Amino acid sequence: MKSPCRPLFVRAVLTLFFVPALVVFAQEVAPPPAVVMPSDSVSAGEKSPAPARRSEGRTHQAQSGAFPFGDHTVAAGSEVHEVVSIFGSARVDGNVRADAVAVGGDTRVGPEGKVGSAAVAVLGRLEVDGAVAADAVSVLGGVTVNGSVGGEVVSVLGDVVLGPKAVVNGDLVVVGGRLTKQPGAVVRGNEVNVGVFGALGSSEWLIAWLKECALKGRLLAFAPDLGWSWLVAGAFLGFYLLLALLFPRALDKCTITLDTRPGGSILASVFAVLLSPVAFVLLALTVVGVVLLPFLAAALCVGAVFGKAVMIAWVGRRLTRPWGGAVPSHPFFAVLFGGLLVMLLYTVWGSFLLYKLLSWIGFGVVVYTVALAMKRAPRLKPSAAVPPPNPVAPPPIAAPATPLVAALGLTPVDAGRVARPPLVEAASAVPAPPVSSAAPIPPPLPVTPNRAPELSAAVLPRAGFFLRLAALAIDGVLIGMIVGFTSGLLPRFLQFNHGPGGVVLALAIYGAVMWKHKGTTIGGIVCGLRVVRLDQREIDWPTAIVRALGCFLSMFPAGFGFIWVAFDDEKQSWHDKIAGTTVVVVPKGQSLL
Repeated sequence: MKSPCRPLFVRAVLTLFFVPALVVFAQEVAPPPAVVMPSDSVSAGEKSPAPARRSEGRTHQAQSGAFPFGDHTVAAGSEVHEVVSIFGSARVDGNVRADAVAVGGDTRVGPEGKVGSAAVAVLGRLEVDGAVAADAVSVLGGVTVNGSVGGEVVSVLGDVVLGPKAVVNGDLVVVGGRLTKQPGAVVRGNEVNVGVFGALGSSEWLIAWLKECALKGRLLAFAPDLGWSWLVAGAFLGFYLLLALLFPRALDKCTITLDTRPGGSILASVFAVLLSPVAFVLLALTVVGVVLLPFLAAALCVGAVFGKAVMIAWVGRRLTRPWGGAVPSHPFFAVLFGGLLVMLLYTVWGSFLLYKLLSWIGFGVVVYTVALAMKRAPRLKPSAAVPPPNPVAPPPIAAPATPLVAALGLTPVDAGRVARPPLVEAASAVPAPPVSSAAPIPPPLPVTPNRAPELSAAVLPRAGFFLRLAALAIDGVLIGMIVGFTSGLLPRFLQFNHGPGGVVLALAIYGAVMWKHKGTTIGGIVCGLRVVRLDQREIDWPTAIVRALGCFLSMFPAGFGFIWVAFDDEKQSWHDKIAGTTVVVVPKGQSLL
């Protein structure tokens, strides 16, 4: 690249990042634009009113609803100060004294249109058939010029087409696009064409994905120039199917872990996502850790990829389960059906969050399954007090039928007894020693309240919505009073009286501690309720913490996760389903302490 063109390249690259900010800044410091809405166009021959003062213009714009969103058109023969369209296109067929800008749409200057300053299009195409006094800039869109441009023509990640009537008085810069120059086009400055994608050629595929997918928070879309994205998604699905064929047992174990231990899986996902960067930093601070960093990175990549396959298989199991034996139980088919469903879900606006959730939870499930597999069962040592097994008398030996045996009139079995040595016969006649009673008898397992048969979720009735609401109200009032009373006695950084958030946090901590140690809260004791696990095991710290964190998820959509108890057949809230718990009504007379 020649040295005079180097500043042009730098300017073109910086335009990609600073044009949107400059547009917003111009809206704040410049006089208010006389924007013409799609339904409002100035008729030919009508003079535009003189621009008012800044404060009066802003008030008039707010009252008329002329906001710079949507499509805007300046009709032929009309004159405005400037045109700014956000998430819309700008069409100029008249006279614009300042700039014509479109963000998220196209900017078109008709054959009779005139722009007194710059014409800009961000995430859209710029078409100039009239006259632009200053620069013509397009970012992620491309430029078509068949008129006159007084300054430079800059296109970042877009193609440039110069028609036979194109006249560019400045330089021409194309970054990441193709230049098509027809005979008759004039460029008086330097021409700079910087290739970015090489063999991929045009950047239309990237522009289409940014406009249709990235700006809408999704990975896939049904739109032109996006076939490559479906091919990439299909390639990843094929790789997940290969993992299902190579490691079916490992895939099944991970899905079983998520089904049987949902609370621990989600908690492991949270810790795995939060602690992975910490592990990288700690290893980077040590000399030996620097050597281990590549191996840790490789392990995390493998775990993330395999975890994504696990989550797709888990989704596929939900689809194939109602069909029973009609669909084979091999993980290959679960990944196939689950992958197709997930690909369709990726076309929904905001589905990028679903992509991240599947990745995080899948990685945590893999880590949790590996941690469970590393636990070894304790080996039992044989006790010396246990007697050896009783000797068993050998069966009688049948002697062969000889002439002597036949002459004596003996059967083959009697002949075998006669032929047996006396020592063997005597040993077989000795009675077996009695079983020693000195063997230790293991003591019975202690029965805890959460493990007692009378507190089984399958036997006791489930608590309804209003009874649980009453217990929650009692706990809320109690914790609110305690927090309000003790907050003033604590240091300022430990005070919780700054809004309801502190009370909610204290209530979650209080619930987790009480569920772990007592299986209920004070409100539950008053209402006769207890929290139990569906698998009849004792509530441990992971279950209590996951249930407490799940309460925030139940509270987020206007408390609908708590109200779900009234509609659920199993009488479970959202945080109960996450932690694998439920709330039962304890019979009268049963101690809850």
